[in-house]
Amino acid sequence: GDKEAIDMVIKRVADIGQMPDLIKQHLIKAWRGPLGYEPLEIKGKVYSMRSHDCTIYDKDPDFPIAMWDPAAKKAVPVKGRKAGDDFHTIKYFDKTFHMLPRGELVDPKEEVIIGAFNHSTMHIEAIDPLPLKWKEFMDTRGFQLESGSSSSSSKRPFVQILG
Repeated sequence: GDKEAIDMVIKRVADIGQMPDLIKQHLIKAWRGPLGYEPLEIKGKVYSMRSHDCTIYDKDPDFPIAMWDPAAKKAVPVKGRKAGDDFHTIKYFDKTFHMLPRGELVDPKEEVIIGAFNHSTMHIEAIDPLPLKWKEFMDTRGFQLESGSSSSSSKRPFVQILG
């Protein structure tokens, strides 16, 4: 459609060099997305943003890739649940994580816990990756994962596994 054609022109011009702002503004104004959506440029790429809730979409119209935070003027991770899934998904552009019931975020490709999703700040609080098999061990013994403490700038889990 029109959006793909405009994205292709923007990419080709960007490959040649910096696209003049006037051309970029004209292409963004010319973009005609579905009713209730508007173009949003982030780092040189144009996405589709649903106007009423600021969710940002790329190619999959069923699941957003981020949310626009108008106060901070930046994209933040988005939480959602696809039909049939028994877990929430946290999406941030090309990164996808599954959220466990206590808020831990799992990288489904690597099968490791990478952090926790902070609902109040809409940010991912990172820790050093922890294999899922260790989570089961820790859960049976009453341990919980936490992101780095205020006394340390380290992003390690508070329980360190010694080998």
